[in-house]
This record gives sequence, structure tokens and C-alpha cells, in this order.
Amino acid sequence: MKNFNLFLLFFLLLFAGSTATAVAQEQEEEEEGFRQPIQEFAFTEAVYLQERREVQATLSYYRTEFDIQVGNSLSLDLEYGLTDWIQFSAELENNLLQGTDRNHTLRRLELGTMIRIFNSPQHAATFALDVEFPLNKHDTDIAVAEEDELSYSPVLIYARQFGQTQLHLSGGTELQADKADWFYNAAAVYGAGRWHPLLEVTGTYLEEADWFVGTGIAINRLHGWEIIAGVRRSLNHPDWDASVRVLYEFTLGKD
Repeated sequence: MKNFNLFLLFFLLLFAGSTATAVAQEQEEEEEGFRQPIQEFAFTEAVYLQERREVQATLSYYRTEFDIQVGNSLSLDLEYGLTDWIQFSAELENNLLQGTDRNHTLRRLELGTMIRIFNSPQHAATFALDVEFPLNKHDTDIAVAEEDELSYSPVLIYARQFGQTQLHLSGGTELQADKADWFYNAAAVYGAGRWHPLLEVTGTYLEEADWFVGTGIAINRLHGWEIIAGVRRSLNHPDWDASVRVLYEFTLGKD
């Protein structure tokens, strides 16, 4: 935890210094449709899509600590807006699991799409579908064999604007072999400038419910860059995880 705190502080200070030397933020233009103060949350999925020909590259680091193992994960995610209503994504993840007696690296590829259902200044909704392909086999001494199976995750996301605060609600299931792992998320973001406090509540249900509560911050509006950092804690177990995400957004070509 100490190493992660230093890692998080380094990135926050680096980005804050860059922000302080940037030019004053121009007044935001009024846009049609749902406002987008940030690109992503720390742990949950946002309602936002990439616009037509827009690309978002996200490098994410996650650390998880559970009763029997510790995980350190590094992933690269690319999103592309085919139209203003449909986007495609591909994510490659490398996860080092440290168990009680040995270490194991788990690699996976996730392909996804997101489709906008409706979009207005007060609320918006999207449907997402992710397909996860495991690229190597588990060491079953420290992990469960079900993770070796192909999985599908349909998700429905709804967001509502309340003054300077947005609330994002999402729910879905991970379908894998003969099991369904349901999940439910609520995330809030505040503010209209460069610094955005985040609050996230995430829950999963397989054989029993497990709930996490977390907080974080997103810093953006600096030449297409954004940094998101967060920490969350389980309400049921002494488990916790943390994340740092760095993303860059740009547009390919012109209409």
C-alpha cells in the first residue's frame, strides 16, 4: 500500500504541475446532448461513447489484495468511435497473481462495443457488450479454473445530471461456462473544471453479495490527457484495490 501511495502521489503532482503552467481554461461551449466532464471512472463504466473518428488510448494499473492472493495488473485499452452512436474497443491485460506458494501471470484480450440508446442534456443511456478471451491457462493452485473460459458481459448504463453532479448507474452480468456473475454499480462525478472528485459503489453477486465503496479523482482538459486515480474497500471482507489510469484522446482525420 505504501508503494502505491507514492506511485499515486507522483502522478498527481506531475499532472498538477502541468495543469498549473497551462493557459487559462476557455469557457466551455454549450453542447447538445449529455455533458461529459470526464472520460472514465476509476472502477466502473461510464455512459460516454467516443465520437465519430475519435480514439481514446488508456493505460491502466490496478492493484488488488485479497485473503489468498495479491494481483498487479497492467492493461492497454483502445476505443474508436465508428459513429457518434457506436464505438468499438480492444483491451490487452497482463495480470501478475501472487499466491501463497507461487506466482502466476494471467493474460487476456477483451473486445467490446458500446451503443447509445438515447442522449439528452439531462440524461443518457448506453448498452455495452464485452467478450473476454483468455490468452493463457491458470495455475489452479492459486486460482480458479473458470477464468480459463470465454466470457460475455452485457451491461446497461444510465446517467442523470443533477446540477454540477452526474450519477451513473450500471448493471449487467458476466456469463461464463455455466455460471452468471451479476454486478451493480453506482458512480458520481462532481464539477465542471479540471478537477473532479469521484465516488463509486460496486457490487457483485455469485453465491453471496460483495460490496465495495471507493473514492477517487479525475484530472483532465489538458491537451487531450486525463488521469484518474482511486481506492476502494470491501464492506464484506478485508479486501481492497486501487487504480491509476492515464488516457489520451485524439481524432483521426477530418470529415
